[in-house]
Amino acid sequence: MDSNNKAKEKITVKSESDVYAENLSKNSFGSTSLIIGVLTVLGCMCFYVGGIPFALIGIIFGIVGIPNSNGRKMAVAGLLLSIVMLVFSYMIWDAKKGDVPAFIKT
Repeated sequence: MDSNNKAKEKITVKSESDVYAENLSKNSFGSTSLIIGVLTVLGCMCFYVGGIPFALIGIIFGIVGIPNSNGRKMAVAGLLLSIVMLVFSYMIWDAKKGDVPAFIKT
């Protein structure tokens, strides 16, 4: 009887694209953090202050994406990129006001 049940079991084979899609969807927060980090760079270069909202969103997505071990590297990269660009955007914004940033003043 066992051999009869085994023969009736359906064997599913996943294609390479299905496996890739599953792995990608497991850490969408990490990949989103990295994409938003790149958008932060573009926003900072084009609109100066435009990088600040993207950086804040990228930091949030990076923090949420780090606990997932599947895309941790993307989440950390997006988090670091967003933090660096947040500081850089703030410095540009403060310089455009005519002041030296408070943390640089001696």
